Amino acid sequence: MVKSFETWRSGKSEKYQPSKFLTFVFHKLKQTKQSKTTMPQFQTLEQAFEWFLEHVYPNLPSEDKHILRNAKYYYYKEGEKVSTKRMNTILNEYSKFKIIYEVEE
Repeated sequence: MVKSFETWRSGKSEKYQPSKFLTFVFHKLKQTKQSKTTMPQFQTLEQAFEWFLEHVYPNLPSEDKHILRNAKYYYYKEGEKVSTKRMNTILNEYSKFKIIYEVEE
């Protein structure tokens, strides 16, 4: 037998109460919306790419890590270079990346 929404809303039946997990998830979502984090800013593309490798790369799924493995290896290996075009492509594809140009007089 299905209880009405009003019965659930009034709290008369524990069977239809939202779970503690859902309450926790909604609370966390509310907190993340309230706390706006500022995007880190860098002077060069290389600094941004290094930050990406240290902070974003470890949290990527293993399929994406496998694709980016060579770029990470070449970035840290002496004598090898990762082109700026490739860094830019990786940052755009796997993160929210913006280029900001500023001119001061």
